[in-house]
Amino acid sequence: FITTPACCPSRASFLAGGFYPFNTNVLANNPPLGGATRFYDKNSLVTQLQQDGYKTALIGKYLNQYKEIEPYIPPGWTNFIGTDRHVNWYDYEIVRGSSTYNEPSEGIISREEKYITDFIKEESINFIKLQGNQKFFLYITPPAPHAPATPAEGDEALFSDYVYDSPNLPGDKEIVYPYYFEEDGEEEGGDDVPMEEFIRNQLRSLQAVD
Repeated sequence: FITTPACCPSRASFLAGGFYPFNTNVLANNPPLGGATRFYDKNSLVTQLQQDGYKTALIGKYLNQYKEIEPYIPPGWTNFIGTDRHVNWYDYEIVRGSSTYNEPSEGIISREEKYITDFIKEESINFIKLQGNQKFFLYITPPAPHAPATPAEGDEALFSDYVYDSPNLPGDKEIVYPYYFEEDGEEEGGDDVPMEEFIRNQLRSLQAVD
């Protein structure tokens, strides 16, 4: 169940334990109404689970604008391998560390050069294998199909004939967005990628996720 179908508000609502954006304080993807700096992380789904004896892990994207606070590790993560939005999915930085349910910490920034979806998969499998009979919570958050939606090697030519047919809206109806949605000036497909090709790349990038 998605309370608000936008990236950062939806992630924050989930991590908060199912609350609405007006409860989490994260109303949009980017500042001033959104982003990682707005999220109250002291009492969350993972702090409660860790306090109850779970091993907790985040592997992948944390929240929008995480780069503004990295290498900060939020409370409650036994294993945090976090990242933010990257242009290059074959060369990027990650923050690795751990924290307790009542105390944040500072992680270590390192560089990875493996296709990001494959990196997330391998780290996730490693975490699971280490748990044995221990109860755990694993939050896997690949960046795909966010822009730039880079396909994995071998998937670049898939769906070459696919054409997205957007739903037709009645001509006399105006789309009304919630008050907290602001224009952030970002074009999903980028200036040099036509929208139809970007959508194909989104489908391609999801093959590695699947």
